[in-house]
Amino acid sequence: MSNFQQREYAQRTYTTEYTGAPTIGVGVDATDYASGSSVVHSSNNEFVFGFEARAEAAYQVTKNFGIRGGIDVIDFAQGIWRGANPGFGNINNQDQDVPASRFHTRT
Repeated sequence: MSNFQQREYAQRTYTTEYTGAPTIGVGVDATDYASGSSVVHSSNNEFVFGFEARAEAAYQVTKNFGIRGGIDVIDFAQGIWRGANPGFGNINNQDQDVPASRFHTRT
């Protein structure tokens, strides 16, 4: 499987400037400045390998009543580019895995 991924990240920086002294009875004015924004665009093509496995079991109690249940597991083992907050963690980690599972029952 091929995984075509892209990311766009915009950042704007604000600076607040205070006038006056931090003393009692003196007025303080705050002025905000926006220093612009920057956009970072990245793309990545990654080979993704994984598997899907299913198991199911059934038990017939009577002619009209039976129980059936199973599990379905999917795992993309490597090659997923997960989004991250730029202030936390590595935003360029392109070798993540994605496990997923589902249980089901029927009567």
